[in-house]
Amino acid sequence: MSLPPVTRGDVLEAMRRFDQGERSPIWRVSDKDWTDVDRHHWAVPHGGQLYPVKEIIRLAARTTTGEWPATFWGGTGTARFLRRLGFTPARRADWASARQASRGME
Repeated sequence: MSLPPVTRGDVLEAMRRFDQGERSPIWRVSDKDWTDVDRHHWAVPHGGQLYPVKEIIRLAARTTTGEWPATFWGGTGTARFLRRLGFTPARRADWASARQASRGME
């Protein structure tokens, strides 16, 4: 399934909303730190924080369309999509260095 049409601004707004605790109805991580959940293989670093790639795109799509997006695949294609918007998604093995490198990015 294709990714929803979102802009860089939509993604930044989604990060802000994620920080405030907003989650999509299909988000499955409750009080646990999502970075400890093995099924999360990609993160998008920004401002010294890491964000779950698919959840951020879901939140961004809701900003754009007013509705939650249909199911879409994550992985490399989703990372490529975020790169086109000027972000630098990172694989799990690179999360610590990616978080550090993103400090000061706004």
